[in-house]
Amino acid sequence: HAPGVNARAFVAWVEFVKKDDPAAYEPTQTLSLGDLARLERTKEDPTKPWVRGERLDEKCTELISAFEFNKERRGWHYGWTSSKHTCDAE
Repeated sequence: HAPGVNARAFVAWVEFVKKDDPAAYEPTQTLSLGDLARLERTKEDPTKPWVRGERLDEKCTELISAFEFNKERRGWHYGWTSSKHTCDAE
């Protein structure tokens, strides 16, 4: 991360894709908050591609950020696409 920026200030998203699919974005690419909002999966729109990570503050330092994805341990399959009706499944 950038010098002088506390690692606890970061947020992270993940998109699960097939191994050979081309990346939509480069890891170093900067996106606007509007772009992030349009891509982030929500209960209202579970078909969006990006899942926000939960920051693990107990594992973060000023230099290291740690995130957990899929905390609810909901399964996924790279060839399967969710519908809005499965968002609240347990």
